[in-house]
Amino acid sequence: MSAWSAEQQAWAWLALMVLGALALLYLIRPRRRRVEVPFGGLWRQVLLQSQAQYFGKKWQRLWSFLVVAVLAGLLLAALAEPLFRPEQAAARKIRWSTVIALDRSASMATRDLAALQPGQLASSRLAHAQKAIRELVALAPPDEDLLLLAASGQALVASGWGAERANLIQALDQVEASHGGLDLAHTLDLAGQVLQGRPGPRVVLVSDGGISLSSPATPAVVLQEIRVGKAAPLGQALARPISPTALEPGDQAPAGLANLAVELVHLRPLAHDPQRGLLTVQVRNDGQAPVAARLVITAAEGARTLADLGRDRALQRLVEIRADPGISQHHVDDFQLTQPRLAVRIEAIDPAVADAAPWDDVGLAVLAEVRRLKVLLVGKPNQYLDAALAVSGRAEVVAIDPADYRPEAWSAAQRGRHQVDLVVLDQARQPPPPGMPSLSLEVAPPADSTEVAQLLSGPELLVRAGDHPVVRNLSFQDTNFDQVRWLPLRPGDQVLVAATLGGGRSAPVLVAQEQPVRSLRLGIDLLETDLTARYAWPILVANALAWLAGQEEPLVPVLELGRPWAVAAPQRGGQWQYLEPGQPPRPARISAGVLLGSSEVLGMHVWRDPLGRELVRPSAVPVTEKPAVAGPPRPVFAAREAALGAEPEALGWPRWTRWLAAALVLLAAEWLLYLRRRLA
Repeated sequence: MSAWSAEQQAWAWLALMVLGALALLYLIRPRRRRVEVPFGGLWRQVLLQSQAQYFGKKWQRLWSFLVVAVLAGLLLAALAEPLFRPEQAAARKIRWSTVIALDRSASMATRDLAALQPGQLASSRLAHAQKAIRELVALAPPDEDLLLLAASGQALVASGWGAERANLIQALDQVEASHGGLDLAHTLDLAGQVLQGRPGPRVVLVSDGGISLSSPATPAVVLQEIRVGKAAPLGQALARPISPTALEPGDQAPAGLANLAVELVHLRPLAHDPQRGLLTVQVRNDGQAPVAARLVITAAEGARTLADLGRDRALQRLVEIRADPGISQHHVDDFQLTQPRLAVRIEAIDPAVADAAPWDDVGLAVLAEVRRLKVLLVGKPNQYLDAALAVSGRAEVVAIDPADYRPEAWSAAQRGRHQVDLVVLDQARQPPPPGMPSLSLEVAPPADSTEVAQLLSGPELLVRAGDHPVVRNLSFQDTNFDQVRWLPLRPGDQVLVAATLGGGRSAPVLVAQEQPVRSLRLGIDLLETDLTARYAWPILVANALAWLAGQEEPLVPVLELGRPWAVAAPQRGGQWQYLEPGQPPRPARISAGVLLGSSEVLGMHVWRDPLGRELVRPSAVPVTEKPAVAGPPRPVFAAREAALGAEPEALGWPRWTRWLAAALVLLAAEWLLYLRRRLA
């Protein structure tokens, strides 16, 4: 009995005491009461019959003892099953197993401002979701086991199976909205894992409807939804005018509340001054009327959090704009590029215009480190080309005469020896080095080429691929050309600039090729044009150098919050540290020279090596997170009814109920026999 638990030992002693007490009661022989009668002869026949039936009466007492003993044994066995089979007993107590998946993605921080009275505080969708879950828990029957998941890009168990309802509510109140998006597939996968082998599995998703439930649910799991948030588009919920000074003649006051968001931050350094640039901010107004707003632009050297970028000393510029409904772009000229980490925040000028989604008001950017480029210049002295390379501020020029140029000596295979990043050929009659990025200025074809030079006199040049980094923000409208070369197209060429021939025809003048190595060909002789006196020329050269070196974007890539990241490390080896915004350093995960990570904190994410070198990446809220609601809200009671409407799998009758039923049948039989004996 030592292997039994304390509860099992207590039950065994109770069973022994009950059986002993029953045996003792049946061993006690009751004394017959003495009754005096006037004449004993009348009872002589009765006594004879009683003595004749003594043996039968003895068996009647034994039968009664056996019935009562079996009855007590069945009742004791019914009480003992939960002690000897605890895992099955616990499972049979639960009829439903429900995972409550609470969406805590960025859009859940959207504030509900509909029907908001002056002086009231707006509640978020997350607060509405928490209230709905409280009602859901209050309506849950006692035989339903609940588990709470806090779901965004990562799903975490906030309250596990078997927790007290009060503890679940306490964990629910501690859930906060993140800046990441909702990964529904990952959430359902985790829900399926925790529901595996449990009775009545179901998942109740509490969300604002920003994602679709079309993703396949885990097999054998019933998926229900409680939707929170207003279904009406922003701008129709609350009539609150903006400042009259923000409206122009003909504008209408907004029908409701506008949400302002920074969607994109782009920066282009000026070719003639790398310390200054053109800042472009893409703004989204979800309302139905223009809003007077300001762009608060801050920048700092070592900023990591939004608080670091929000301090007064980080303020760089305040720009007032007019945010029209939909998407609009706003340019900030002559922006100082002295600080590499910057943030752009949008806010309404009129304090009466509240913002329903403050989580999308900030856009972050980090300037890429400008790397010096070693450029091999092959050609005769050309002051216009030399000046443009010098103005770029990043070219270290190695000039050689075309007569001394041997392409194979400067190939990519020999890069470890010459350390050249790219090659510029000015009127050279030999091809670029194998595998090296190159810019070729040619009027005559190479000596070994069969091409025939086609020269165009006095052409007009037009940009054909304005979105290409080489010709971005370029124009040749005020430029004169004596003659240009009509470049023959090769497989893979993309025409960037062409000369008009009339009749809708054009001749390629500037072509680019991506594969197998980046290259540019420009059919212009710099001595036969005034392009060199225009701003377009140094801009063209600077853009060409950056594109050929793979550094055409002045900003580093932005990391999407809530998604796995893979950032290439500049060198293999070393113990990298990861600095999440607002958190102390911790060892970084690295695999095959790639830094792995993920976060849901908006800010600057930093990786640092033992030598102090840093990789900085800004983060952004996923584009899938929008303040608009995908569909009408679904009430809690409808979801509760739907969730419990379908019966779970047949659980069967527990064994102890069958034992108890048999005990009741025997008890009824013994009672009938007792009545028969008493009435006979």
